[in-house]
Parts: sequence; C-alpha cells; structure tokens
Amino acid sequence: MKVKILEDRETLELTPEGELVPHRRITYMIEDKGPFMFVCPVKEWDIGRFKIEVEMRAKEIKEMEAWEIE
Repeated sequence: MKVKILEDRETLELTPEGELVPHRRITYMIEDKGPFMFVCPVKEWDIGRFKIEVEMRAKEIKEMEAWEIE
C-alpha cells in the first residue's frame, strides 16, 4: 500500500503541568484512505516508530476491507 505524507509540522502542546512541549504532527494517507495523523513529542521522534504505526494502520485497513457481512 502506498503512503503519502500530506503534512509534516511541529506544534506546541500544553502538558497537564502547564509546560509547552514541541510535538511532531504528521498527516498522511494510505492509498485513498485517510487522512490519518501521527503525533509524538519531538524528543521521542523516531522514523521506526512512525513506520510501525503506519504498517499497523495499513494492516487494519486490509482486515476491514476483507470483511464480508451477510
């Protein structure tokens, strides 16, 4: 399944303690499905973690498309 990145940007999010923490927000499509969003603190960004999330989402889409309801 083809992945298309629609947007990759940094935002600030407020923690419960009132601190502003930079987050990376990636909006993406899988084929014609989506958009989906991946958000994580910039300090925790890892391409491997992003790939795992996208692969899990793609697997979920395939499973849902395979359902047959009588």
